Amino acid sequence: MEDQKKTKEQLILELAKMHQRISELEKSEDKRKKAEDILKESEAILRTLINATRETLIMIDTEDRVLLANEVVAQRLGKSSQELIGTCLYDHFPPDIAKSRKEHFDKVAITGESIRFEDTRAGRFYEIYCYPVFNEEGKVSRLVIFARDITDRKEAEDMVRESEEKYNNSCRCATPTLCEPRRPRDNETKG
Repeated sequence: MEDQKKTKEQLILELAKMHQRISELEKSEDKRKKAEDILKESEAILRTLINATRETLIMIDTEDRVLLANEVVAQRLGKSSQELIGTCLYDHFPPDIAKSRKEHFDKVAITGESIRFEDTRAGRFYEIYCYPVFNEEGKVSRLVIFARDITDRKEAEDMVRESEEKYNNSCRCATPTLCEPRRPRDNETKG
């Protein structure tokens, strides 16, 4: 009944306030949509950047859960990027490799210092870098891991080493005097 007692002017004033509120909500919704579009674009750019490298790029939290994984690591582990998210990183490796890598990565989480090491998996050699990510309190909250397949480099180094050994051996066998250090002559030692 009170609504019926309102004057026409009061109703017009309330209606104007409602229109103003609706206009504010519409503007707010437009801003939200724009922010959402900007966020989607940023995510797309980040995903492109993450997948641009031809090497493994992965982020884990201090509980060893995968937070982010590029397509290369997914392919190397026989999964999709989405399948890796939320899983324990070490569940995807044989126990010996999981143990070794966990020791290295835990050291980074504890010390807050990045590391580099090499290891092998499935007949491939990897150079692995692990970097700490700090939260607002200055504590390590995440780890970023970059792993590069260096198998071709290792094989080339082995070939060079073998070639040098063959060369050195053939030199010694063919002409021992050429490969031996020069000995002073009797008249050169007297002085």
